[in-house]
Amino acid sequence: MRNTLIAVLLFLGLSAEKCNQIPGYSVNLSLTQTEAYCGGAMPPPELIKDLATPKPYSGPKVYVFGDDLVCIDSTTADETNIEALLPSGHYTIRLVPQLEDLEAIQGEEQRCLSAYKQRILSMFDVAGDTTLVANLHFGCNPCLPPPP
Repeated sequence: MRNTLIAVLLFLGLSAEKCNQIPGYSVNLSLTQTEAYCGGAMPPPELIKDLATPKPYSGPKVYVFGDDLVCIDSTTADETNIEALLPSGHYTIRLVPQLEDLEAIQGEEQRCLSAYKQRILSMFDVAGDTTLVANLHFGCNPCLPPPP
């Protein structure tokens, strides 16, 4: 078990290094968030509008992936503005530091929860020096029954 943990930590460390080894572009990324209404009864229109209005991100750590490698690690709610050097390419923002093979997970409920946790919250492309806003949209959890 200890060797497995060391191997995973080494892999994550090396994965982050691969993104930084290639010459990159200056990226200034601001994180915002919106939410879906996941309650039961129909809410007032003001609540729907408020949930759909982007606000500064205040959630848990997020990770920026490029080619399934973590390129920006452990971005916290305190870091809603990120400056990084990234190579050109396509990037995704997720809540997990490592992607799991969903086919290997036993049980439909557990597979659903794992897929929900590692879903893509936002995507962006880098083709040169850029400043951009990435809105992280938090929808309702499809693995839970709907509220009454």
